[in-house]
Amino acid sequence: GQSNRIYGGIGLGLAISRRLVEKMNGKISVKSREGYGTTFLVLIPGVPLLKNETRRSDQILYTETIVFEPGNIFVIDDVKINIEAIEILIAGEGLEVKSASNGEEALEKLKDYKPDLILLDLKMPGMDGYEVARRIKSDKVLSKIPVIAFTASVFSVDTVVKSENFDGQLLKPVRKSDLINVLARFLKHRVIRDNRNEESHDPLVDENISEETLQNIPEIIDLLEKKMVPKWTVINGQLILFRIEEFAKELEEISSKYDLGILKSYSLKLLKELELVDLISIKETLNVFPDLIISIANLSAKK
Repeated sequence: GQSNRIYGGIGLGLAISRRLVEKMNGKISVKSREGYGTTFLVLIPGVPLLKNETRRSDQILYTETIVFEPGNIFVIDDVKINIEAIEILIAGEGLEVKSASNGEEALEKLKDYKPDLILLDLKMPGMDGYEVARRIKSDKVLSKIPVIAFTASVFSVDTVVKSENFDGQLLKPVRKSDLINVLARFLKHRVIRDNRNEESHDPLVDENISEETLQNIPEIIDLLEKKMVPKWTVINGQLILFRIEEFAKELEEISSKYDLGILKSYSLKLLKELELVDLISIKETLNVFPDLIISIANLSAKK
């Protein structure tokens, strides 16, 4: 229960990391400068790369809310905390979660229990997830139930994709947005859109803008193009988080100075994604920055 920020660590993490890297015939080095930060470099030779790109896609728009109809989810996983994570993430969604800790137990429960969707861990003691999925899909009564591979290994993705026994995949550690997206593919639900965007369907539109702010649009555009675009060009290519945070905070300061809600919403969204270390969403949000500038420039014309 102690805080590492107060008491510090004893260095085991670094020692363990070094041993792990050395076991893979690699090297780890560190450069540190007080007040600036620390860079750890890990070099591991001869690592085969995954051929297909594995990414967490189909993000729910932040302007939408998904509301599920009552349903049942069956989580098959030998690690209790993984089951609890699912229960916590969908709490309040109107979905009931039941679980089994191994394949044999799961198949026995499925004789009497017919869930709307199954989350299936691939690596379990005894019968693994692949065999459990095969047996489920070979059963005429159970075959129509969506089976989602629930795995911590990106190296399982190829096998899952090629298999006819899985309807999708969910990577651990699971994020709520990914879980909701997967569930929404197979479970009955309705989508509630943010009324602020009903007319334009454009999250970059700001309807409430003062006349004073409108008059400052040319000045704002000049500032963004001359000062912020060069910074955006650098961080967009490198994805260095602390520099992206500096970029987002500068945008927030500009938005406060000029009372520009569209810019403030963008900067806060980026800061939230940084807080969650959601690299894919960060990259996607950075990519729309040029469009944001165009939308700001067009505000005067729309008025």
